[in-house]
Amino acid sequence: MPAFRSRTLHWRRNLDQLARRGGTLEVALAPAGLATDTQESGSVVGADFIWKLRIHRLCEEWIELEAPELLQRIVPTPAGVEVAGAIVVGPNRWLFRTECLGSGGMTAVHGRPAATIRLRMPTEVERTRRSHLRVEAISLQLPKVRIWPLLDRESIRPVQRSLALAVEQLDAGKRLESRDWEAESLRPQLGPEFSATLMNLGGGGVGLRVEPECGSLLSNHGRFWIEIDLRPESPLPLGVTVRVAHQHLEAAGTVYAGCAFDFTADADHAKLVARQVLGAVAARQVRQRRGEEPQRRAA
Repeated sequence: MPAFRSRTLHWRRNLDQLARRGGTLEVALAPAGLATDTQESGSVVGADFIWKLRIHRLCEEWIELEAPELLQRIVPTPAGVEVAGAIVVGPNRWLFRTECLGSGGMTAVHGRPAATIRLRMPTEVERTRRSHLRVEAISLQLPKVRIWPLLDRESIRPVQRSLALAVEQLDAGKRLESRDWEAESLRPQLGPEFSATLMNLGGGGVGLRVEPECGSLLSNHGRFWIEIDLRPESPLPLGVTVRVAHQHLEAAGTVYAGCAFDFTADADHAKLVARQVLGAVAARQVRQRRGEEPQRRAA
């Protein structure tokens, strides 16, 4: 049997080994469907947030994982929501699409109670390289991140206040008449802009992949201001200060940086960040359900 086919057929063995070692799965909301997520229609393709979730238990019917979390707030993942999952071992990634079965109850993690969710055990997977997130059944779009070295932490206050006021307008059902947070007078004191890819989102930070030519900038500065495009779920970007907690060089020369959110200049901004991400996830779940309705009727 060819090695490629053998590794694909034995994905369950890899999953069992990963669970025994206390490993994680990469999990994202599944794309809403071709009718809503293709660029051919002229609409903005929604970015997919990926969480790395620790495996707690396995059985023939389900996989129990820690619940996705952001800034000590559980990200709701109700039963019936379709998710894309990835088993990552070495240079290989096995992608699958399944559904959430709802809450798995509570468990203990490092001595504290933690919520869990259950995913239906997939019946088949598709293998690809670790750096790829596209197979025939799944095509994830990782968010692009604008990133700048932050030269003065206090200078972020005006743009954060502008974003907060814009969120209040939207919550009140008002239309955004301007994009004040983009005004030059409100911009923080920043160094030269470069770009990154949002690889995963965690409880208190993000994982970023930076191209080789920009990797040195991560070591030369302490803190960064990042903006993540949340369209079409939200017209507002997610803007937040981060500091690099750890980084390593990947095989292709790119740099992976684990970054922690930094709210030392404005503790209240943490509430806005959690609100924006949870709102974007909820809106994607609604769009996912609407995207599936025509297929169900056609069936």
